[in-house]
Amino acid sequence: MVNKQDLDTVIRRLFTLRAPKVLITIVLLLSWTDFYQGKDHIQVIDAFAGAARIARSARRCGRVAVALDVDYSTNSRVFDVNTSPGFVLSLLAVLEGRFEELWAALGVCCSSWIVTSRGSTGRSWMLPMGNWAYAKVASANCMVTRTVCMILLMFAVGAVWFLEQPHSSLMPRHTRFQWLVLVLE
Repeated sequence: MVNKQDLDTVIRRLFTLRAPKVLITIVLLLSWTDFYQGKDHIQVIDAFAGAARIARSARRCGRVAVALDVDYSTNSRVFDVNTSPGFVLSLLAVLEGRFEELWAALGVCCSSWIVTSRGSTGRSWMLPMGNWAYAKVASANCMVTRTVCMILLMFAVGAVWFLEQPHSSLMPRHTRFQWLVLVLE
């Protein structure tokens, strides 16, 4: 877990970034737990990992790496960022990262955001949030909102991160993502 001095810096950075107060509260609550018993701080996070190629490559280079994906557990709630346990696990992984040395790859599911899904999601350049009546759209919108929270925390811990999306993706037009871009400018 991030040490007390670094945690103070993280909390200050979250306030400076105008992070949602509920996110700051969750970070504080998580910092008071002894959840992680590992001896090494995480250096690489491969979130929405799929085949976990990035995490495996990092481990081959001697880095402490974790891969998070909904398919990695028989209980799908554990690694699903759209559930409370999955979201908390994602935030814990960031907090267990090596302060100002963490590197993260975010391969958020793009199927709801790309050109070929526009007819079935109701998404367009003018309406990137799509038709919320569809469960797939609501789930994808929630995933992006929670990913933005993860990115805020990554920024606060001094992580280097990237978000992988196809060129045709409308994800950067998501309301929360647009807010993130303005905050980070």
